[in-house]
Amino acid sequence: MMDRIPTGIEGLDRLIEGGIPKATSGIVIADRRSPGGIFGQQILWNNLKRGLRCTYFHTRYASERELLDEMAGNGWDATPFVEKTNFRVTDYIALAELTPEEQQRGELSQDVKEVEGRFISVQKLTKLTSKADYDFAIYDDIDLLLRRLDKPQFFDWAGTVAKLQKERGGLALALVYQQNLPDDVMSLVDRLGSDCTIELQTSETPDGMLQHFFRVTRMKGTQISRHGWVPYVMGKEGITAI
Repeated sequence: MMDRIPTGIEGLDRLIEGGIPKATSGIVIADRRSPGGIFGQQILWNNLKRGLRCTYFHTRYASERELLDEMAGNGWDATPFVEKTNFRVTDYIALAELTPEEQQRGELSQDVKEVEGRFISVQKLTKLTSKADYDFAIYDDIDLLLRRLDKPQFFDWAGTVAKLQKERGGLALALVYQQNLPDDVMSLVDRLGSDCTIELQTSETPDGMLQHFFRVTRMKGTQISRHGWVPYVMGKEGITAI
C-alpha cells in the first residue's frame, strides 16, 4: 500500500484515497480569485500538527513574522513549530543573494542575475534548496520566480529540486497563480514533471456571491486522471469540500 501524506482538507483526502503519495512533486494552480495561499497553508498546518518537518519557500512576505501572523489570523498558530525548529520560512531571493565576499570572489558569476537591486545566483539557490531537510514543503510564488529568472535557469532549478524531492521520499507542492504566467499554465506543469496537479477556480453568481471549486487533474498512485469541479467553502476550520 502506498504511503500518503494527508492534506487535512475534508473531501479532498477522500477523493485521492487518503492523501498525496510520498516521493511526489506536485503543483497547485489557482486562478486570480482563488485562495491558493490559504489552500497551501492549510495543508502545511495539518502536517505540522502531524509532526512533519516543514518548509515554506516564498517571495511575497517581508519577514517570517508576516507569514506567521497571516496563518494565525486563519486560526493556525505555527509559531511554536518555528521555535521547535520543525518549521522553516525561507525567502527564495534572500536565499540566493550573493554576499559581498561571494561577489568579490566571482565564484558564482556565470549565472548571476539582478533582481530588485539584489544580485542572486541560481546556482546558489539550487544548492541551498537542494540541501533543505524537510518532509513536506510549499514552494509558493514559483510563477513570480519564473518571471524574475531566465527560463532555462528556472527549469534547471525546478527540475533539480523535483528530482531530489522524489528521491528523498517527501512531498513538495508548488503554488502557481495563473494570472502571473504569460504562457499556457499546463505547459509549465508538463515541464516540471508534476506527479500531482490540483486546480482551484472561483466564479461569481449573478448576485455577486463567490463560488469556489477544486479539481484533481493528475495524481500519482491514485485511480484518477480528471474529474469534475468539486465545490468547497471556507470557514473557521479552513477549506472544506461540500
